[in-house]
Amino acid sequence: MGIKPGLNRNEVYNKKMNIPPLQEQHRIVTKVDKLMAICDKLEAQQHQSIVNRRKINTAAIYELLKPQEPDEFEERWRFIYDNFELLYDDMENVKELRQAILQLAVMGKLVKQDPKDEPVTVL
Repeated sequence: MGIKPGLNRNEVYNKKMNIPPLQEQHRIVTKVDKLMAICDKLEAQQHQSIVNRRKINTAAIYELLKPQEPDEFEERWRFIYDNFELLYDDMENVKELRQAILQLAVMGKLVKQDPKDEPVTVL
């Protein structure tokens, strides 16, 4: 084992440390405060962006699940498809999409329906 480099207390007390003049310290603190304010603003914007994406997703899925004509369904699905990367980088939105897919399956909207098939009420 070699000797580990370091300072003992007495060596530290005898070291001279340069610190900036008081005016420079104030300038540094002012700059740090401005940068922290920018960070706070960015954090708030990021949070609002997440909230907005969740609202958009909820509205898009609501519209997708509403009773509608086939061409309306395609149009509403196209919106989700075109914005997929934006909407589904958030796990809450992914959970909501999974529930919607299950609901669409129950509604028979995921595959083409054969009009010759018996209605569910007959089964």
